[in-house]
Amino acid sequence: MGARKCLTECSTALASKKRPFLVPFGRNEAFVGRDAILDRLLTRLPPTANPHDCQRTALEGLGGIGKTQLALEAAYRVHQVHPDCSVFWLPAVDPASLNKAYRDIG
Repeated sequence: MGARKCLTECSTALASKKRPFLVPFGRNEAFVGRDAILDRLLTRLPPTANPHDCQRTALEGLGGIGKTQLALEAAYRVHQVHPDCSVFWLPAVDPASLNKAYRDIG
C-alpha cells in the first residue's frame, strides 16, 4: 500500500510541475490590434496530440513593425490557454545567436 501511495503522489507531483516559460520580456498590457495576424499566428502554435511534435514558428519583417510585441502577446496567450505547454523565446538575430539559444535550453 505504501508503494502505491508513493507512486500516486510522485505521479501527481510530476504532472502538476510547471512547464518552462522562458520569455525575456513582460507582457505589454497595452497591446491592441493586429487581430488577423495574431489569430493566424495562434492557429500555428497550439500543442498537438503527439507529445514529440514541437510547434515552431518564426516572424520576419522590417525592424520597427511590431514583430516582438506580436510574438510576446502570442507567447503569453499560449501560456494562458496551455499552461502544460513549454514556451521558449529564441532570438534569431544571426545564426550564431540562434544556435546559442538552442544550446542554452539544454
